[in-house]
Amino acid sequence: MAKSFEIGPDKNFNGAQSTKEEYEWNRLVRVEITCLDPNKRAYTCDVFCAGNAKHHIRRTVPFGKPTHVEQILLDVIKDKNYTAYKQVKKDGYIYDTPYQAPAYNIKYLDPLTAEEMEDLKNKQLLAGE
Repeated sequence: MAKSFEIGPDKNFNGAQSTKEEYEWNRLVRVEITCLDPNKRAYTCDVFCAGNAKHHIRRTVPFGKPTHVEQILLDVIKDKNYTAYKQVKKDGYIYDTPYQAPAYNIKYLDPLTAEEMEDLKNKQLLAGE
């Protein structure tokens, strides 16, 4: 028989003591992420990894769809940049000057209501998930 554990600010997934910091890292936030990097324009999702010596999270995050993502992954996504170029005219010549631009736009959404959770539960049951 599988052993069940209480998960919360004082317990982690293995039933061992966890810190409040670990609980905050694993907290799910409802967001919609858009990729701003022109080199990844055709991507529908991307894989993000974050962690430390104690635990590691790896998740495939879809673009343009509301989804739940761990707080630690959101911190990583916020910090990602890409190199963009702007043309600068100097001394009669046009130069491409590089600068760092944010790679992703994060739109924070309200948490699901009880009705939305019930609808989602019913859809998942019908789909067999």
